[in-house]
Amino acid sequence: KLNRSLNLNKSATEVYEQATNCPVAGGMGKIWAEYTQFLEERGRPRTAQKIYLRALVGGGGADTGPGVTDLADQDMLWNGFLRMMQSLRKNPDLTLEDLKKAVGKEHLGQSVTPADSADQIQTGGAPVPDQPVSSMPGEPPKQDE
Repeated sequence: KLNRSLNLNKSATEVYEQATNCPVAGGMGKIWAEYTQFLEERGRPRTAQKIYLRALVGGGGADTGPGVTDLADQDMLWNGFLRMMQSLRKNPDLTLEDLKKAVGKEHLGQSVTPADSADQIQTGGAPVPDQPVSSMPGEPPKQDE
């Protein structure tokens, strides 16, 4: 039974990936929101965070823009992302402005260290294991080539 459940989750993930990559449906914020909720409900906040970032700022490549361009859908996703990060970090005082600054620094190519962006969304100096970083701990940040 456990195996069947895992296969259903894998199938659902594959369907969500196909939907978010679809040229027609992929721009719909509702699909991205349902995907992130699906991941959160299954205890996968790090993956949910990556999906929020793909939807809101793109996949990280120079050619890749945000998956969702409708402003109302973006607002809905930013608010969902904020709620998730407030809950994960046990920091209800985290603001949308702070979250957007951290995302901008880390994912939109502004020159900062991973620690700078992590500091934006952590509390009490605790590490942020779900926050993607651009280099391994203990190594200097990767330089743009």
